[in-house]
Formats: sequence, C-alpha cells, structure tokens
Amino acid sequence: MKKSISIAVLLLACCLLLTACGGYRSSFKATSMVENCNSTAASMRFSTLEGTKVYTLKTAKDAETRLHYSGTLETGKATVYYDDDGEKKTLFEIGAGEEASGAVDVAAGAKVYVIFETNEACTGGDFSFELKKTT
Repeated sequence: MKKSISIAVLLLACCLLLTACGGYRSSFKATSMVENCNSTAASMRFSTLEGTKVYTLKTAKDAETRLHYSGTLETGKATVYYDDDGEKKTLFEIGAGEEASGAVDVAAGAKVYVIFETNEACTGGDFSFELKKTT
C-alpha cells in the first residue's frame, strides 16, 4: 500500500513538472477554422478567431534557415511572434484590411515557435508560415 501511494505521488509530480515546463500554449476560440501543420510549415484560415494560437516548427540541423510568412486580415488586430532561441520576438503586426509578408533568419537545429495573438476578435484571417533552407 505504501509503495503504491509513493508511486502515485511520483507520477503526479512528474505530470505536474512536464505540464508546467511546456513553453507556449494555445488558448483561443474560433469559428470556421482550417489549419495545417507539419514539422516545417503551418497555415490557418478562419472566419473568426480570438486568443492565442501556437505552432511548433523544426529547423534542419545542418542548414541556414529562414522563416517565411504571409497573412491577411479582414477585421481586428493581431501580433505574431516567433521564438527560436528562448526569446519571444515580434514577427509582425497586422490590422484590419492589411497584408503582411516577409522572412526572418532562424537558428539551425532549433524548434521555432510561431505565436499568433489577437488583440481583439479578428475575422477573415489567412496566414502561412514556412521554414526554408537558405543554403
């Protein structure tokens, strides 16, 4: 009995540690959202979105890589961040009726987090993010 309680406490502690150290978390409400994500690209299209949506991408270990992005938004305002070295940096801001596109260098062999945060309810969004080798 004492051994099974010890094991249960140990498992609970492990679960708490694993969930507490998870980094960025998605927390949003959306309607008509279609998304696609694999290890090097992510995209999302939505009718409405409010909150935070996080994508995790992985760069190649042996090649210089750039994060390419594009997006449009009908109404609302959002900020998109990225993190490839432990520091959350602004990728771009977008408002009603605007378009955004560009690219930024990211570290080789890194996990790249793309963090999409709305400042208010947004409608008519269409965004894509892709890692491409530069060499």
